Amino acid sequence: MAKIKVRDNRGQARKKAKLAAYGKMRRVPKVGAHKLISAAPVFVGRAVPKQHLQPPPARKPHNLYANDAMNHVLLLGEGDFGFAASLATLWGDCSRLVATALQSEADVLSRAGAEDNLETIRACGGTVLFGVDVSRLHNGHDAGRKKGFDRVVFNFPLVSGGRPRDPPALTAANQLLLREVFHNASTGSLLAEGGELHITVPRGQPYDGWSLPTLAKLARLRVKRAVPFDLTSFPGYTSDAPHTGGGALTYTFVKAEVRTAPDEQVQKKFGGSAKEMNKQRRKKARKP
Repeated sequence: MAKIKVRDNRGQARKKAKLAAYGKMRRVPKVGAHKLISAAPVFVGRAVPKQHLQPPPARKPHNLYANDAMNHVLLLGEGDFGFAASLATLWGDCSRLVATALQSEADVLSRAGAEDNLETIRACGGTVLFGVDVSRLHNGHDAGRKKGFDRVVFNFPLVSGGRPRDPPALTAANQLLLREVFHNASTGSLLAEGGELHITVPRGQPYDGWSLPTLAKLARLRVKRAVPFDLTSFPGYTSDAPHTGGGALTYTFVKAEVRTAPDEQVQKKFGGSAKEMNKQRRKKARKP
């Protein structure tokens, strides 16, 4: 007697019941773990749970220099030394910190709060230098360290007399200043092995027109990262640079890796001998 197949539709019935109760669920394509971002789940055809209606917790501001107490840090273009004093207070021991200013000591002391900031830096073991022109700072020896610095920080560089609406001549002057800083960091011994150059500028015009990544690329530097600058992480620090209301951005530049030419790679592998290179190629060709 032949067997009769009976079709079981119970699975289909359950699926239809789920669709009627919850609605059609949207399928999300699979992505790599490195591309996943936190997002609210999608609920189609049903109420959103209360726990998903609450806003995500606010992120704590990130301080780039919180763990740099053991690094040799050079600060350029300090005004009243408020930023250096903030780092000294954060670290406690700032014996590896060197803070510089273009003005003389008398001019700096004429600014409000500068005397207290200098006292804080010196009490924590930091070094203060006056009359330092960043455009002529070619090596670390000029700042007191022959081997260079792990971090060179230049916050809100601005040619004196700048205003929020810079004319083209003033923008060119600021670009010239930054080009000299990039050149000194790239070619001189200002940066130690693996050192970083940090430059903070406000967002918006005319600062976006300065094209920092392009100027750095011309000096054989590359952008490692760019993060928002949070002023609240540095109590007591204020900037003289006119802001546009869009916040500020800290660029981290490092020396670009020099790629080896193909001829140099061949010479390194075969000792500069073309005969040895051809011999190795014939051996590979004979292999089955």
